[in-house]
Amino acid sequence: MPNIEVHGLYNNNAKVGYVGYHIWGSDPTNRNLVLSKLSSTIKESILPWKDQVVITEFNSSCNDLEDNSMPFLRVCSTDREEINALVQVLEPLQMDIETLLLTGFYPGKVGKIHGKKANEKTFNWFDAAKNKK
Repeated sequence: MPNIEVHGLYNNNAKVGYVGYHIWGSDPTNRNLVLSKLSSTIKESILPWKDQVVITEFNSSCNDLEDNSMPFLRVCSTDREEINALVQVLEPLQMDIETLLLTGFYPGKVGKIHGKKANEKTFNWFDAAKNKK
């Protein structure tokens, strides 16, 4: 399950600038435009596993030392090829992109994997903690 994290779109005090599709600043309209463009870029891609991509938005601000807003995307996955493919798809957005190769992914009971419900026998830390009492 590849994850695209969006950081730095909540920045009330930073200077505001515009580069290509990438809109910097805290205006909710701009934030919505960035998220909408990100979502449509993934949906319109030819990635065979695009329906498994998750977009996670963080309520954060990211500034450089001159107080310029510096939002960025972080692409996370357990598969290096998925990361590289997503970076290629996202490059036209002209946003900074960092990547994070995860060592594992452990689905919970409420998640879905490849369109199917996660295995009910998946170990659940909360249940284990309750039963230990």
